[in-house]
Amino acid sequence: MKVVAVILFVIACICEMQAQVFTIKDGTVKSGAGMFYDSGGKDGKYSGGENFVFTINRDSEKQNLIMNFTKFSLSEGDWLAVYDGENTDAAQIDVFSNKNSLTGELKASNSALTFVFHSEPGNSAEGWVAQIMPLDEKPVGSNADFHAEEGVVLIYSLKGLKSESDGFLMEQMLAKQEYVIDSEVHMKQENLYVNCHDDSYAFKIKDLIVEFQHTLGYEISIDFMRSVEVAGHGDSH
Repeated sequence: MKVVAVILFVIACICEMQAQVFTIKDGTVKSGAGMFYDSGGKDGKYSGGENFVFTINRDSEKQNLIMNFTKFSLSEGDWLAVYDGENTDAAQIDVFSNKNSLTGELKASNSALTFVFHSEPGNSAEGWVAQIMPLDEKPVGSNADFHAEEGVVLIYSLKGLKSESDGFLMEQMLAKQEYVIDSEVHMKQENLYVNCHDDSYAFKIKDLIVEFQHTLGYEISIDFMRSVEVAGHGDSH
């Protein structure tokens, strides 16, 4: 019986190492895989008057952080803001609430996401359940993502595109712009990579994509994430 108990304890420890469980609080953690909950945990509710800033980092800086939200329920006036990086200086992805629910996959353009949670005094709700996905599709900044030899690479989150052919049309439209060197749409990652001479064109390109919806005949979502300098100078945002 003691041997069985020891074996079960070892198995439990291994599972805990492989899949960690986090509830939101102030601070920073590293995780390869696991679960992320509001302060009430898996089955409880969060409390009113909460204000937390919480960052989740991949174990490896070369791995994109991907999370899958399967439940999201907040009270009126409460919100969860998400930033694409290690702190609130990073680009804001969105502010989620009971009117703007967070469901499905949430992808970082790098190895970290920062969450800022606020609940009004007296409020309480079931909160959220999110899985920290164990594997990433592609390493950040690798040639598998996008190859460029000069200027900067502008990275956008691109959601709602219906086909590879529509992505090709978008690339053709961008190729006509004199400040664009090259571009690639990655359907699986839901990302758009644009190689430009400098990052001053970031929001001009976003506006072009928004206008391109008229050509597509349906709505898409485009958000500028960050820019990466090509010649080994590091991120410019």
